[in-house]
Amino acid sequence: MSTAQGAYAADKYFNMVSFLRMIQYMRPPFILFSSTRSEALDYFQFLQECEPDKYRRFSGYNIVSLDAKMGKGIEYQDNMIYKID
Repeated sequence: MSTAQGAYAADKYFNMVSFLRMIQYMRPPFILFSSTRSEALDYFQFLQECEPDKYRRFSGYNIVSLDAKMGKGIEYQDNMIYKID
């Protein structure tokens, strides 16, 4: 998923449907790069609460986070979400 609005004007971009298709095939081991500007972690929380069978393959994932600043008052967190079994 793109965090830059300009990317959505492009013919080809990684959107929510692309994310959902990718997630359906993800199995450990995996590494997923994301940020708080996307909703990957919220999606994992949704799976845990609403679709526990689908969440099972992600359960026990790890997160490494880095605070990022883009400018005056613009802050977010980059995340590396991984599970290596």
